[in-house]
Amino acid sequence: MKFVRYGGANSQDNEFCIKNSQDFNKPPVRRGIYAFPFGKTARHLIEWKYGNDNSTRNEIRALLARDRRDIEYHGNVWHHLDPSAESMGTVGSWTLDRIDVYEKKLRRHIGLTKSITLRDGTRFSNSILEVFLPGKV
Repeated sequence: MKFVRYGGANSQDNEFCIKNSQDFNKPPVRRGIYAFPFGKTARHLIEWKYGNDNSTRNEIRALLARDRRDIEYHGNVWHHLDPSAESMGTVGSWTLDRIDVYEKKLRRHIGLTKSITLRDGTRFSNSILEVFLPGKV
């Protein structure tokens, strides 16, 4: 499956992983990278990471174009879509699935990306589609 990453494509050591915390913004495991399914990037998250108060939209776009990496990945995926009987586990708000199970869930949610409700009732935009690809990518 194709994913998009902004920044390096090498696995990062995230020593601040959540270890059973409910924090949506921390990785579920120590090694891996954040990415988005191809074509479903939450631009506001990316612009927030790259921008500052003095950045113009064109400056941010130039940085995004420079740092974009398309990744073909076929391993297990941590995501924020609902867990199922096929899921391999959960950590906080993250669910671990095989890539084929994740693809089915993503297709089911694809029409809802403008306004998705999490299992706790919280509403998010495309930011819910952010994934964490564990290990070496």
